Amino acid sequence: MKVAIMQPYFFPYLGYFQLIKAVDCFVIFDDVNYIKRGWINKNRIWQHGQITNITLPVQKASQNRKINQHQRTTEQQPLDKIKKQIRLSYSKAPFFHDLYPLLKRLLDYDENNLARYLGYGLQQMSGYLALDTRFVYASELSQHQVQNSAEQRIINITRELGGSEYFNLPGGKALYREENFNDAGIKLNFVFPDFTRQNPLLQSGERSGLSIIDVLMYTKNI
Repeated sequence: MKVAIMQPYFFPYLGYFQLIKAVDCFVIFDDVNYIKRGWINKNRIWQHGQITNITLPVQKASQNRKINQHQRTTEQQPLDKIKKQIRLSYSKAPFFHDLYPLLKRLLDYDENNLARYLGYGLQQMSGYLALDTRFVYASELSQHQVQNSAEQRIINITRELGGSEYFNLPGGKALYREENFNDAGIKLNFVFPDFTRQNPLLQSGERSGLSIIDVLMYTKNI
């Protein structure tokens, strides 16, 4: 079985969903520390010819607490702002009327726990893409309270799920040693994001790392 493990992000970029597509089981890494100024609660879209941020406010954000110990904003105004940004940016895009109702529903999803809110979004977006990957929260596994190095915990989670292969994005190449995975009977793999199947409008370097929203407004092929 193929396994991937990643923190939940806010409408992450194309490569994140290509990672989900590559595996049988995707673990939402919800019980690791929250990272400020990262991608957990923000992303970027293309608006009026330039990159602009969309941001989900988080209550009392702290890098000393786990992602699943955080709450998202309960105010409607920031969510309405994001929806307005999306409408202004993509109302004329080919798949706007297919995608926007889903985005609106995900933004308005009645869950305040940040990890569960983001995790639900990842699963629903994957369903929209017809991906049949199984999702699991790391906090639900037996390794939840075990104190290991980050690499060893990844290995242990993969083993617990019966995984024979572990997949990550290229950023993980500096974090993991192939021999340690081999010793555990696990093959280490990396998924290199492929932007060539996007609409030609999106293939410029400055747009290739934007939110999945930007991609799916123009194509359903990832």
